[in-house]
Amino acid sequence: MRGGKLARSALFIIMTLFYPIVVYAAHPLITDDTGTQGKGKFQVELNVEVTYDKETDLAGTTRETGGEVSSIVSYGIIDNTDVVLGIPYQ
Repeated sequence: MRGGKLARSALFIIMTLFYPIVVYAAHPLITDDTGTQGKGKFQVELNVEVTYDKETDLAGTTRETGGEVSSIVSYGIIDNTDVVLGIPYQ
């Protein structure tokens, strides 16, 4: 009886670890993300993204690198509406 329970638990853990799921990620924030700022409030965000890709095929190896720095300022005109200005630099 105990061996069957242990086998089911192990199978559940293995299936959980290898089950393919889709994850949508955003840049981590150093402050709480409120959704909207609220009337008269503002938020400044600074983001950095670095990319690297390497592919090898019969023709050879291709490497691509890149990056982006962006700054975003949000200002709340009313409680549920913000004006957002973003400036990306690549």
